[in-house]
Amino acid sequence: MSKNDTKKPPSIEVKTNYVHAGVVRDMFKKREKAGVMPVGMVTTDRFSDPAKKLLDERGVAWAEIPESEILESEKSEKE
Repeated sequence: MSKNDTKKPPSIEVKTNYVHAGVVRDMFKKREKAGVMPVGMVTTDRFSDPAKKLLDERGVAWAEIPESEILESEKSEKE
């Protein structure tokens, strides 16, 4: 990206708790104001069905990854 390019890079939103539709709507509002919409959202808990629907409608990828898997992956990388 050149210094004259004002387009902001895509991002991934990460949450460490249960994500319901209200969290997703708030995230969309904040990101729209900032001019950066996420390409993905990850939680170490789970998404409600309405939250999944909102993400799917906007074309935002989502994943539920248990914290234990992340910690195990970090442990393996250090070995």
